[in-house]
Amino acid sequence: MYIHIPFCCSKCHYCAFYSQLNISDNLQNKYFAALKKELIFYTNKYLILPKTIYIGGGNPGCVPYLLNKILLLLNDTFDLQKTIEFTVECNPVNINEKFVSCLKNNFVSRVSLGIQTFDEKTLLKINRLKQNNEIVKNALNLLHEIDTVSIDLINGLPETDLDNELEFLDTCLKSYSNLNHVSFYDLTIDENSYFYLHKNDFLFPEDDEKYIFEQRINTLLTDNNFVKYEISNWMRNSQMSYHNLAYWNYENYIGIGVSSHSKIGKLRIENKPDITSYINEIDNANYYYLTDKESLEEILLMGFRTIYGIATKTLQSKCATDENYNRLISYLTDRKFLNTQIKDRIALNDRGRLILDSILIDLFNILDSF
Repeated sequence: MYIHIPFCCSKCHYCAFYSQLNISDNLQNKYFAALKKELIFYTNKYLILPKTIYIGGGNPGCVPYLLNKILLLLNDTFDLQKTIEFTVECNPVNINEKFVSCLKNNFVSRVSLGIQTFDEKTLLKINRLKQNNEIVKNALNLLHEIDTVSIDLINGLPETDLDNELEFLDTCLKSYSNLNHVSFYDLTIDENSYFYLHKNDFLFPEDDEKYIFEQRINTLLTDNNFVKYEISNWMRNSQMSYHNLAYWNYENYIGIGVSSHSKIGKLRIENKPDITSYINEIDNANYYYLTDKESLEEILLMGFRTIYGIATKTLQSKCATDENYNRLISYLTDRKFLNTQIKDRIALNDRGRLILDSILIDLFNILDSF
């Protein structure tokens, strides 16, 4: 289950996601009432006991009043001690003792900390005016009571000093034993972001500079006993993101809140990015069913992102015939893209995952001829 809190205290320059800068108590109360109604509806309809819960945003930490109400609602609705993983997404500037205590008291087992960069000059460039490395260290110190902490970093932000970035990351990884997960994403400049509208005002790194950063961070994470288990995600001590793994394994999920998405078999439900229509329940969602081909495309797109790949039986059943299945496997085998060490699963090797986008284009072309 994913729960979306759309509120932010400020908008980062790279962000094109739907968010609300109006964080008035009145709007929060109206949003909570609508969210509660949707949560109860799906829980009753599908008899849900979620294996994982992820509260994301936006920035849930900037509206602690609303977050606390949602946590209490979840406690009243589910036996949270039976969830495999319960994550809350946070910004370092919002972490304090009261906030951490609230998380612990409501069985939150994992915090995803949106750091994005340790370079304080770059933080100003992306409109993170209140964050600095002392605040990050303070947040990590306070979060020692949480079982697992994950941090997000972005490759491709303007004017990043790689030496300083990697030095501070290395210090954090060696200092905090529960910091066992790192997500390292490439910057995408989406059409509705500030960066897109003002891209000529910033000095972004070239592709070769981004490649160097990626190689250096790969080495650093490996030296700190991390394993790259997905294209953009690293884990230590087997502390993968079980919530995200459910997406990659093509399991069903429910999204609660404005602009959230749900997958129930071939049914897709997409809540629209409009808080007013969400609160008023007026034309607030799109519903559609995937075709067999679209479903298979999604399985390939998601499943091949991880080192675990796709269950052989799943891929065989979705291909409908042995001939179709064999054509996909032959393409991957002939080009030596498969990891042959994994039983009962079809997974790409390191070389294959490195060029996943081009492999998917070829596989989708093969599907067109099914």
